Amino acid sequence: HLRIGVGRSTTSARQRVGRSMTGALLCLALCAAGYTSSASVASRVAARAPPRRGAVAMSDTQAAANAKAAAASDTQAAANAKAAAAMSNTQAAAPAVVVPALEESLPGQVISAMFPAGKRVVNGVFTEDVDPSSVPDEVERERRRSLAATAKQNIDAAERERRQLIGQAGAICTVLYAGGLLAVGAGPAARATVFFPLALSVGFLESASSGL
Repeated sequence: HLRIGVGRSTTSARQRVGRSMTGALLCLALCAAGYTSSASVASRVAARAPPRRGAVAMSDTQAAANAKAAAASDTQAAANAKAAAAMSNTQAAAPAVVVPALEESLPGQVISAMFPAGKRVVNGVFTEDVDPSSVPDEVERERRRSLAATAKQNIDAAERERRQLIGQAGAICTVLYAGGLLAVGAGPAARATVFFPLALSVGFLESASSGL
């Protein structure tokens, strides 16, 4: 009887443990299924839910900024087109600038009065009539004009030699004059008069050197 009782007790304990484990596994399975179902439902609800107010407001603000930038670009393009049209009209309406010939200007008239046609400058300050037989033909004159334009000179070689001699003579006279003033003990005012012959001599020498 004791062995039968012990065997029955062991069987009953095993059955109770098995039932407890089965119940625990069943509870775990039910909890896992419930969690999966809740997550699926939450994702579906989030997908169907309308966008939040903040996102809608941000989208509207970006659209308004884009529209404002496009309007500013159109305004700038219109202003550029208007400025270009105004500049074109101004240039079309501007009168052409007429440059008078040298003979018609005041300096040209003064030069023509001081150095009339048919005369040439001699020794820098005087004039004399030009001998018609000494005038070269048109080809030679054109060649001389080209050489003068290239060298930027308007005095011929003969006149440059004359001015060179005048300048050298004036420089010698200036040195002698300054020495005389120092010899007699002239005052500052008298010594200052050396400037005039000195400037005249240097002017002739420079004109002979540059050909102007």
